[in-house]
Amino acid sequence: MTNVGWVEIEQEQLKPLRASTATIYRWLAEGKQRGFFWHSTWRNGKLFVKLGGLYRVSKFLKIKSWGVVAQIPLSMLLVSNGRRMVASAITAQDLQERSRYAANKQRSQLERKCFDFPTVDHLMNQDQTSLQMNRGGIRGLIHRGQKRIFVGRRFVPFGTSQPTIAKNLTAGPVSCGLSRWTVRRHLDKLEVDKRQIMQAKPEYKEIYTRINQGATSWQCKSQSDISFSWQDTGVIRIYEPNGDSSARREGGHPINLDRLNKYQKVIWLPRCNIYDLDFQLTSMKYARYKWKQSLLAYERSLSTVTEQPGIVPVENFVSPLDPPQEDKLPACSLRSAGSGQNKGSNFENPEKTDCEPVLEDSAKECWLDAGAKLRALVAARKAQKLERLRNL
Repeated sequence: MTNVGWVEIEQEQLKPLRASTATIYRWLAEGKQRGFFWHSTWRNGKLFVKLGGLYRVSKFLKIKSWGVVAQIPLSMLLVSNGRRMVASAITAQDLQERSRYAANKQRSQLERKCFDFPTVDHLMNQDQTSLQMNRGGIRGLIHRGQKRIFVGRRFVPFGTSQPTIAKNLTAGPVSCGLSRWTVRRHLDKLEVDKRQIMQAKPEYKEIYTRINQGATSWQCKSQSDISFSWQDTGVIRIYEPNGDSSARREGGHPINLDRLNKYQKVIWLPRCNIYDLDFQLTSMKYARYKWKQSLLAYERSLSTVTEQPGIVPVENFVSPLDPPQEDKLPACSLRSAGSGQNKGSNFENPEKTDCEPVLEDSAKECWLDAGAKLRALVAARKAQKLERLRNL
């Protein structure tokens, strides 16, 4: 349970993590360093954790966008590898909703007014089909199978693919890396019901026949204005409208020839997958706006400093993406007192201090040694992290 930034976790809830107490303490310590937590304590067999702020974490990790946000039950996060599986699921739902919104937005105002755009729930669960424009049915839906949904030329396809989900999850500067197979395994463990959309058009059969005859381009004879051109070895580009709408994808759709499947004397083209997910996604528009404004203000301050003649940016300038730094005193000799001078030489040479200047060469060598040690430590931690990922 949570209460105003505090999370209360029963000791029984930590068992699915399969982690020792020392490991949990180490995770909490690492989380405090990164700003995820402010404080943690054990009381009466319960773990109380005070959560850190989102801005503080973003500053430490130096990220410009924290991605999709959703309300997730704590029990889903505490299972083994639950954080990564939930991230894959909510990313899939977010990309799917964005694709549906874009497909509907590309239709004309009259098309949006006259014809409803189906939701994922209707496609996955509604029993009605409609090859024609009958009210109450889904336009273009032919058959719903256990793994695929077959649609006709009227259907406007939307959805997302597993490679796109993996690419979106690995786009951040601190992402650990995911493959399409890892995304698939995550969704299978969460028992997410998914279907692939298979679309058929008479023009696909005409294109398939012309390709077998050796044609490198062809304009179909129908009134739908569908054509194809040869792009690369085994790859063609199809130019077609999105379903029965007036919208088109600029530049066409690149299609591998092995994706043109022949079934029941009909040529089917696989489209994106749709996933039956119902997480409550949160837009956080105001928080994202404030974070974006802070980044813009920082960029303006840098541009103002660099544009003024004779002024160069300070190296240790703290930006919104930099973690807070501690001030360090200059290295002085042990002979120096609190005033920075010897008492006996206060009147003899008032301009002379006992602070020994650091030579540039020695400072450079110390800096290079520290950098080499830091790179070795980072490489060792990456190797440990990759080993843990392989053992998942």
